[in-house]
Amino acid sequence: MRFFFCLAAALAAISLSSLLAAADFSLGLDAPFTEHSTTRERQCLNGLWRFRPLSPDEKLSDAPPAAGTGWGYFKVPGVWPQGGGRTNSFQPLLPPEMMKNAASWHTAWYRRSFTVPAGAQGKQVLLDIEQLQTRATVYVDGKKAGEIVFPGGKLELTPYVAPGNEQTLEIRLSAVPLAEEHYVVMDGNNVTKVAAKVKNKGITGDVFLETVPAARIDGTHFITSVRSRSITFASEYAGLVPGRTYTVRAEIFDRDGKAVRSFDSPPFTAKELKGGRFAFTAAWPDPQLWDLDTPQNLYTAKLTLRSGGETVDETLPERFGFREFGIDGQNYMLNGSVIHLRAYHLPNYSAFWMPDKASKESALEAYRRLRELGFNFSISRNYNFAEGETNYLRGSFEAADESGHLHSVSLPHPWQFGDLTVKENADRFEAMAGYLIRKYRNHPSIILWVTNHNHGGAWGDQNPLRLGGEYKRADSEGEVRMKEPSRRNFLAAQERVAKLDPTRPVYSHASGSLGGHYSLNCYLNWAPAQERSDWLETFSAKGKYPLSFVEWGLPHIASFSSYRWPKFIWAANDVMTVWDAEYAADLYGDSAAEWTPEREKLLDKLVALGDRPTSWHTLSSIAGRLPGVIRLQADYFRDNLPAMRAWNIGLLLPWDDYAFYAPNPGTFGAVENPGRLERLNRPGLVPDFFNWGDYILTAHKGQFRLSPLGEAIKEWNQPLIAWIGGGKSFTTKEHVYLPGETVEKQLVILNDTRKPAECSYELWIRKVNAPAIRGKVTIGPGRKAVIPVKTFLPASLAPGSYELAANFRFDNGERRRHAFRIDVMSPLPPSPAAAQPVALYDPKGMTAKLLDELKIPYRRISRSTSLKGVKTLVIGREALTAAEPLPNLDAVRDGLNVLVFEQPTAVLERLGFRYNEYGLRRLFPRDAAHPALAGLPGELLADWRGEATLLAPYLDYDQFFCPEWQWCGFKNTRVWRCRNRGTVAQALIEKPSIGNFTPLADGGFALQYAPLLEYKEGRGRILFCQVEVTGRTEPEPAAKRLAANLLDYIRRAEIPHYRSFRIIAGPEFQAFLSSLKLEGEQPDADVIVAGPGAKSYPDLTGSVESGKTVLAFGLSEAELGQLLPQLDIATAKNRPSQMADLSAPELRGISNLDTAFQTRLDYATVDGRELTVKKIGKGTAVIVGVIPSMLNPEEFFRLRSSFRRRTFLVSQILRNAGIASGSVLLERFSSQPVKDPWLGSYYLQNPIAGDDPYRYYHW
Repeated sequence: MRFFFCLAAALAAISLSSLLAAADFSLGLDAPFTEHSTTRERQCLNGLWRFRPLSPDEKLSDAPPAAGTGWGYFKVPGVWPQGGGRTNSFQPLLPPEMMKNAASWHTAWYRRSFTVPAGAQGKQVLLDIEQLQTRATVYVDGKKAGEIVFPGGKLELTPYVAPGNEQTLEIRLSAVPLAEEHYVVMDGNNVTKVAAKVKNKGITGDVFLETVPAARIDGTHFITSVRSRSITFASEYAGLVPGRTYTVRAEIFDRDGKAVRSFDSPPFTAKELKGGRFAFTAAWPDPQLWDLDTPQNLYTAKLTLRSGGETVDETLPERFGFREFGIDGQNYMLNGSVIHLRAYHLPNYSAFWMPDKASKESALEAYRRLRELGFNFSISRNYNFAEGETNYLRGSFEAADESGHLHSVSLPHPWQFGDLTVKENADRFEAMAGYLIRKYRNHPSIILWVTNHNHGGAWGDQNPLRLGGEYKRADSEGEVRMKEPSRRNFLAAQERVAKLDPTRPVYSHASGSLGGHYSLNCYLNWAPAQERSDWLETFSAKGKYPLSFVEWGLPHIASFSSYRWPKFIWAANDVMTVWDAEYAADLYGDSAAEWTPEREKLLDKLVALGDRPTSWHTLSSIAGRLPGVIRLQADYFRDNLPAMRAWNIGLLLPWDDYAFYAPNPGTFGAVENPGRLERLNRPGLVPDFFNWGDYILTAHKGQFRLSPLGEAIKEWNQPLIAWIGGGKSFTTKEHVYLPGETVEKQLVILNDTRKPAECSYELWIRKVNAPAIRGKVTIGPGRKAVIPVKTFLPASLAPGSYELAANFRFDNGERRRHAFRIDVMSPLPPSPAAAQPVALYDPKGMTAKLLDELKIPYRRISRSTSLKGVKTLVIGREALTAAEPLPNLDAVRDGLNVLVFEQPTAVLERLGFRYNEYGLRRLFPRDAAHPALAGLPGELLADWRGEATLLAPYLDYDQFFCPEWQWCGFKNTRVWRCRNRGTVAQALIEKPSIGNFTPLADGGFALQYAPLLEYKEGRGRILFCQVEVTGRTEPEPAAKRLAANLLDYIRRAEIPHYRSFRIIAGPEFQAFLSSLKLEGEQPDADVIVAGPGAKSYPDLTGSVESGKTVLAFGLSEAELGQLLPQLDIATAKNRPSQMADLSAPELRGISNLDTAFQTRLDYATVDGRELTVKKIGKGTAVIVGVIPSMLNPEEFFRLRSSFRRRTFLVSQILRNAGIASGSVLLERFSSQPVKDPWLGSYYLQNPIAGDDPYRYYHW
């Protein structure tokens, strides 16, 4: 080592040109780091090697390139550069011209000197390359000694060495694939064949020169048992002499090097070896356990093989931890207690673009950051162990051992070996898997092996009724053909792995129930957040196996795409758009439609694409960073993560981890490693530069900040969490109460530390004179406490919002606080006396119970009862059918008022409505002044008590693919359902554009569903209440108030008032108005409807001032200036849609998702607004800048939804102005069912399968 350390200091200051020009330049590599025992020596040949890559046109030869032809230096281990500059973590010291084609290097020569010690006579000399990519031909003093092929291994050099003499070692490394093609497996139905290529090129593992005795211990697996307090030494042996008797002594040292134990084996002979192995077990009653909170408890073992009183072999020290991991029913167990794996998808040793992250230093920092976010486990991003998939491994594993961070390791994918039930194929799998397992089996942080990624499940495996149970083979030919061979392959692989390592479970990534595990890529698309929180309830009660969501969609960013099928979303190149605002509106209402700068960037990309096919990668790179998308993912996860943990999920890995953080402004380039020239001759990876990475891996601490999603994860992913849960189920969010009621909740406390935790808690209602609830509980490791609590609301409590607050104090000093809003509403006022009872058509009797409770007098009628003279008719829940005759409601034209309570979707379809089945937990009022909504602000129309019951709590679907259903004539698939807790409405009517309809409340995708919908015709009306106010499993005060309001309103409703209209517009707009079936056109009308294309436009200022209404649709600035010249008119150029003030009565029933469109247009504005209501004298002008014809859905798919929403908006403004619109509704009541009833009914646009926003295809 006489040159090495002085050279390291000098290298940093020497330029490459001067370095290469120095004739006497030496790296001092004749002084490798060396470890000795009494019988062995191991030299680490890591360091700077002479290096000469071959250009693409240079041919392979057994002779290296001549001196002076571009030789330089490169590190071993190290990953070849992908280009030039500091973006390469490892910098070759080469002439500039040699770097021009670095990314295309396929072969390179390595050279260095070595010396085998003179005392090695009679021993074997082995070259050990722990990992390489992919084929190394080894030469000693110019003589070919043999080959080492990926993943690595040992080559005997004994015949080629001259002990005591300096020799030359050369390696010709060819980084070429071992096969011409590889497969990318996303799931059993999405296996893509791709051209094989090698990503992490180079010698990527440590290189050693070993001198060993012929008879020796070739490796030992230290198998520790916490249950039996014992240790087993299972060793492989080589060269034992038949007939001789051997013993082994194992000496154990603690982390300070102090000898703490020694164990002696019984005598054995070579004949007693089984598969080359011999094992012996010894009791160890008091080991210091390695665990997440005690990673310092690491031991070192040295084994001595003796025979005839002499030492035959003495191993070098090897580190291990005393711990035991296993499975007990649905629980993962570590050291005898339950452990839940909070997982992260870590690319530190699999990302070829940042190989520096595989260094031990980078890994230590990554694990520290993961712990800050609550993660205790990681899965590597290499879903196969094949050439080029990983780089340096040992640094990450050592760092995990020292950090107390658990992880799984990916084994080779069975797919690349063929049918593993064929012995030859299984042997090849075992050879490659065995190399990896034997190399790293003593790392206590490795607790699971994983293989068969994305290739062993069943399509029904996400069904909440199946989770954690046995595999149920469907009758589908597709399942048998695609899934069964893969499942057999995994079980064959699992058997081989268990033989190699019986101490660690091996699971199939995304397999459903297979091999004693239940693992899923669980992407539930738009399953409501409440249902996601309930998804694991059946598993928790009945699951037999650990449940692992190895990929969990938050929802996944792909769920925001309009594209669902037939191709896999990440492989498709097709026409698609992003429905970010549309899906977010379900939670956030109108605010989701606002065009933020980030959303406008996405819009510009969509506009530029036009209707051309595109990859989802192109759109998701923008969509995945949208604040609204990340906010939604955060709110979902904030709801779902605690619930899934409380339901005892074994492993949970949230996907879309890029969204956990947001970049800070600034330039963050590569950081030079200050120790780039230090310890090069020792085991380990020493990058030259630390390059960019994500929040976990970046070299710049200030490069990122946590996003709202990251903050949610940091809060709810910690070992100790606690919150206020629902009353009967801890997942529910019931919040509406009456004065004097009892508030029943549950305090949920989770302890995922490794020790028992004591928690003191306190619960109270702020600003309410009620006693606080206090207590203390002790929770075992991996367990939870669920504590029912009751508090009382004073009878005199004023209506309003209050905060139910809880403090939790743990005995380790940590504190948690959680608050829950409760809404106290006014008691139901007495029902007004009725002049006559209502008529009730209620064959099932469910609504009669409601009327009795509300003290509403009624008389029952049958379907055939004459409605002559009846003023009010109530149609009870589920009273109507899809096939049988319906009550004739023609009397509505003469003044009959009808209230229709909840009907199934088959009935809605018969009546001509487009519909959906989706559990809305929140509605948004659209006419706050309507009597039906009196005393019911929007916050009371959310998260109701108990469950809705119109739809079954689960889908009765047990087949191969996703649940199927018929939607508007299309056989679509959808996600499973999981309970109806908190549901406000679930059989939904899509807002109609034709007919005198007005939504009183809306919700769901694009707020396009109206569960409370009023229809007027003639002198009467029909009020559809699909809000589930009857049949709930628990009484809900807000539901009762809504039902009472509806019954009061329907009995008192006044005769509708209609207004005549006239049109000033060209033929095209007139045709559009005609398609809306408007009624009441007259020359001298109360309402003037102006549209584009008219020959001229009169000044209507005087008409409006005198009391008339002007509705101006889609006029240009010039046209509008002629019509209403006194307005502040301008043209918005190339603008997206605008948020509107919808408070005016002229805009009731409309949401800002109806105003939204997904393009840029030029349109006229008034006061800078696209949608404006102006009071002028006694009259009103409503100005709408954009009309449906400006949104061409035939040309642009992304505008289909915009066209529907804009058509509805125009129609609703016309209806709000009092213009009648004819429809087929009464005809549908009086006639037999018609074919395709959704056509020619209430919608201008005929549906396609892609209009169903809740389609689902597993991902």
